[in-house]
Amino acid sequence: MSRSNQPHLAPTEGPVRAERLDARVSAAHQSLIKRSAALQGRSATDFVLASVQDAGGDNEEHNQLRLSMRDSEAMRG
Repeated sequence: MSRSNQPHLAPTEGPVRAERLDARVSAAHQSLIKRSAALQGRSATDFVLASVQDAGGDNEEHNQLRLSMRDSEAMRG
């Protein structure tokens, strides 16, 4: 399980990919994405999806910490 308490799905697992995401990036960024994906043995799409999923776990961890601090202050107050 990932940090967000949801199963970590490989980008090629799960629901059928029916949606499309287009992004304009610089040539340098496109090159970086392609090189990074190749180093991990992934397609550029799988690399981007895995990166987004990993970043999402960081957001969940931040939200849990913020809630814990608010709860702590409520208990003191």
